[in-house]
Amino acid sequence: MRFESLFTKEDEYPTDIASSPLPLGTLYHYVSSSFLNGFINYVIFVDGYVIHRYVEASSEKKTKMEEAFNKHHTCLNSFGDDSLLLCKAANQWYFFWYDQDSSDCSIGRFPDNPDLNIPELFKTYVEGQNSRYTTPNEYDVVTAPYRIPRLNGWISG
Repeated sequence: MRFESLFTKEDEYPTDIASSPLPLGTLYHYVSSSFLNGFINYVIFVDGYVIHRYVEASSEKKTKMEEAFNKHHTCLNSFGDDSLLLCKAANQWYFFWYDQDSSDCSIGRFPDNPDLNIPELFKTYVEGQNSRYTTPNEYDVVTAPYRIPRLNGWISG
């Protein structure tokens, strides 16, 4: 099973988010980071990665990201590239994609399925997205996405 198949509906540029904020099983694309911020502080962080979409992997990028982890409040756009997060609340999972272009974010919510290893499906999805956007180095190797070890305080994108 693929991570994307956990969503029964995908909606690009949703127009009804005020009346139907995030129906179960739905994945919204091209929403603002402000919309994601309304959810991220009310769920439990499970796993997350920063992919190399806009900025190639480098020691400077990794240092910048590590410095962001040591701040009292996590600001995801300080990581320097797109952040993909998996979170949980009750018997539901939440997916967040904070795009550096803050109006191109994605958010989704789907029910728990104890028969599936959701974190492993998520990791495979992230690796695929990272490979899609990352230019291989001279040895034809794609740098793995950076893992986000924790989120601190009030989280924003």
